[in-house]
This record gives sequence, C-alpha cells and structure tokens, in this order.
Amino acid sequence: MTFCERIRKNAQSFMRANGFAFKKGIFYRIENDMAFCMNLEMPTGTVYSNCFVLPLYVPTEFCYMTYGTRLTVGAAERDGGAGNAAELAGEWMSILSNDIFPCFQTITSPDAFFTQVSHRALFAPHECHISDVFVQRLRLATAFYEKRYSEIPEICGEYTKVLADAPYLTSGCKKIYLDEVRLFQNAMAMNDPEKETLMAEIIRKTGRACFGL
Repeated sequence: MTFCERIRKNAQSFMRANGFAFKKGIFYRIENDMAFCMNLEMPTGTVYSNCFVLPLYVPTEFCYMTYGTRLTVGAAERDGGAGNAAELAGEWMSILSNDIFPCFQTITSPDAFFTQVSHRALFAPHECHISDVFVQRLRLATAFYEKRYSEIPEICGEYTKVLADAPYLTSGCKKIYLDEVRLFQNAMAMNDPEKETLMAEIIRKTGRACFGL
C-alpha cells in the first residue's frame, strides 16, 4: 500500500459520509451532470490534492483536471508511518471541509459552473488557470446542454477562432476539439428530441469513460 493509499484509507469514512464514491484513484460525487472530484498524489516528499470539476456533458474519453486547483496537504515523513498517514489524512479532510466543499456548494448548475470558469473565479482564492480554449469548450457544451441552440453557431465560430490562435496546442489536441465543434454544429440539423438524445449519450459515455458508470 502506497503512502497516498494509506491517507485515502484514513479518510474513506469521511468521504463516504459526504457522498463521495471512489474509482480509478479519484473520489467523486455527481450532481447536476457534473462530477466533483479530488485525488491525492506525491511526486516527491510532499502530498498534494487535485480538486476539480469534470462536466459530464463535455465529450471526453479520459478524466482530466483542467477545471481545478492543486493544494498542498503536507510533507511526508521519511518513514511514512501510520501515524504520519493519519495526521495528513486529518489535514486533507480539514482542507476539504474548509476550502473545497464550500466551493463545490456554490456550483449549483452547469450555468453557475460556467460563470465561475469564465470569470476565472473557480476555487477562488486558490489558483485555477484556465485558458481561453477551455472556457470556450465549456461554453459550447453548456449552451447545448441548456438547450440554448440558437447560440451554438456563434459560439462555434468564436471557439474555432480561439483554437486557431492557440499555438501551445498540438495538432492532435486541436483535431479533437475541432471534432467537438463539428459534432455540435452537425447536431443543429437534428430535431430537439434527437439533440436531447445526443446529449444524454455524451453524458453516459463520459461517465463510463471516467468513472466506469
């Protein structure tokens, strides 16, 4: 058992009491088609927690932490004993209770989530760097999810321009995001029940890919 696994074991009852399930190294709770998530990692001698929101209505085949922040839990002792794991579990639970869960509670809907992302206020005052590409990506999927179909053509045009002006993206990433644009553009030829079926399928596939639902 790794040190992070020992910390998670100490916090397991606390997480369950707060409605979180565990899958693929991530604690998560799904509300309003959004997954509220956190994990632990220890790349060096310091334990960190990634806390993030994963919108199920944005197409993806893997779990990503773009809409999130990384917090320091504490330093692991050289021996990483049971007492140290229990101590850091306590620190982690305190951070979640005081800083992260209150942030989660303010995200009451996909629109509320997008508002925080677009204003770069997600997880404030903690750092959460989100590029214009991922603001537009979320904007497009949110508009489709909320059935604001008349906004889709304009958003697709603006999103495409942002992608063209993003030299830091690889050609492979750009292709994935442009394919998403085309997916929603093509959906405009569907009737409303077909659009709703498409969105339900996106949510189902994302949940399965990220959490095995």
